[in-house]
Amino acid sequence: MLALALMVLFAPVQDATKVTEVGAGGLGSEPMGEPADRPTVRAMVLGKVRRAPVRKSPPLIRPAVKVPQPKTSLAQTRAALRTQLIADFNTPGPPPEPPAGVFERITYPSQVGDLSAYLTPLPDRGKHPAVIWLGGGDTNTIGDVWSDQPADKDMTGAAFRRAGVTMMVPSLRGANGNPGRKEMNLGEVDDVLAAADFLAAQPTIDPKRIYLVGYSTGGGLALLTSESTDRFRAVFCFGPVWDVRDYRERQPYDQADQTENRPRSPGYWLEDVRSPIWVIEGGDANTAPTIRRMRKATKNPMVYALIVAGRNHFSQLDPVNRHIASDILLDPGTGVYRGSLPELPRG
Repeated sequence: MLALALMVLFAPVQDATKVTEVGAGGLGSEPMGEPADRPTVRAMVLGKVRRAPVRKSPPLIRPAVKVPQPKTSLAQTRAALRTQLIADFNTPGPPPEPPAGVFERITYPSQVGDLSAYLTPLPDRGKHPAVIWLGGGDTNTIGDVWSDQPADKDMTGAAFRRAGVTMMVPSLRGANGNPGRKEMNLGEVDDVLAAADFLAAQPTIDPKRIYLVGYSTGGGLALLTSESTDRFRAVFCFGPVWDVRDYRERQPYDQADQTENRPRSPGYWLEDVRSPIWVIEGGDANTAPTIRRMRKATKNPMVYALIVAGRNHFSQLDPVNRHIASDILLDPGTGVYRGSLPELPRG
């Protein structure tokens, strides 16, 4: 099988009607189909380089597919586990106050009590899509996600709010002065679902078009959440690990106990996915092999994988997030979400 690499190249911001592409003749540009303000991702096969055809509009839905049933689900395993926490990693709060008109600091109800979050201004009328953003590092804790960041290291998910997509950035249990204790990828799944319930209850949010996007540790949590529920229209997981022990960091539970470790590790539960997910990483990142491993490990048709050539763990984010935001705005919310991101071949 030929080795495949996917190159992500975008139109300059000042002229979004053009797409820049490296082809056999070098660097060039050509008009896009539609709409005029849409960034585009192109997949190219190295070795025998060929241009991907320009479509007038991307396929956003596809027919329903049969998903194989797992022997024991993650949801069942999580429900049976009575975790034993051996360390306290809670952080004080509250989170900093955001600038008016960009985010509002709110609280949302959860199993452990009210948790803090940031929420962009809600639309005035109609029904609109929304994104939940889970950041990297200490995913439970939120902070400044509004200050401008370099395009090659923007870990704030700003592409979504700039595109006009409603965006919620939740803090989770044990962080920012929240009730509960940090559990590392266990009870936090329930907090993410509680955030989705909060969004779905807002009068101008379409409950059928809520998307989950996570980066790094947040990508692992997003993947675990997608393996526990079909609540989300689609889920995008940047740079997740296979096993939570791959972080090589101290955790609030005994990592030697597989009863505790396995339900927190997303690589073991890919067959449980029931709605479309993408696992994504930059080709220059040291975790790119994990994405290839996930692609090979499952035949689940709901699991897609994308390696972004020439990008690292950080620089992959902004261009791909802009593309996802554009797909979200075009998604009619019917059928099974497909979007227009390219993917690694199956098998």
